[in-house]
Amino acid sequence: SSLLYFAPGLLDELLVVVRADEADLIGRHLSGWRELPIRVVVEDEHFPAFRRYSRPWQVRPWQRQQVIKLNAPAMTDARFVLTLDPDVLARQPVTRELLLPDGRALLESEPRAVHPRWWRDSADLLDVEPGLDRPGMNVTPAVLSTDVIREVQERLEAVGRRHWMDILLTSYCDWTEYTLYLLAAERAGLVERDHVWAGSPA
Repeated sequence: SSLLYFAPGLLDELLVVVRADEADLIGRHLSGWRELPIRVVVEDEHFPAFRRYSRPWQVRPWQRQQVIKLNAPAMTDARFVLTLDPDVLARQPVTRELLLPDGRALLESEPRAVHPRWWRDSADLLDVEPGLDRPGMNVTPAVLSTDVIREVQERLEAVGRRHWMDILLTSYCDWTEYTLYLLAAERAGLVERDHVWAGSPA
C-alpha cells in the first residue's frame, strides 16, 4: 500500500520471490494487489543451489535472501533493480528521477568501519583489498545495477572456480551482498558509470 500511495508507476515489475511450498498461499494473498505489477518467482526455477544445500546450517535465511538479490539478472532484463526487504515501507514520494538521477543509480554511503568484518570477508572471496578507508554502501533498500551483479558472479567464479552460489553457500564467513557488490564494482571501474553518491553535487 505504501508503494501505491507514494510511488505509483515507479516499478515496471515487482518481483516476489517465494519457496515452491508457499507459492499458492502467497499467490492468493498477492491477488488482492492487482494495481501493482507483481510477478511471483518460484525459487526452484532459479536457485538450484538451494536444493543442493538444504540443511538448516547450509542455507541460513540471512544468506538465502542475499543470494536471491545477487541472482537478479536471471530473473529480469532490467538494467537496475530496487531491492526491498519485507520490512521496507515508503514514507514519502519516490520517483525514478530520485532513484536514478541522469540514469545512474543513487548510492547511499555508510562507513566501512561500521561493519569491517563484512568488508574483509567479502574482499577475501573476491581476492581484492577491503578498502576500509573508502566509503561503503548502506543496506536495503538499494538500487543495484544488473551489470555490476553479473560482475560479482563472474569474479566469484574466477577466484573460487565454482558456481558463485556454491561458493557463497559454502563460505561460512560474514560476506554480504552489498559489500560484494561495491567491491566488485570498484574493481571493474563501474561505480562512476552506474552510480552517483547520495549527497554529492552530481
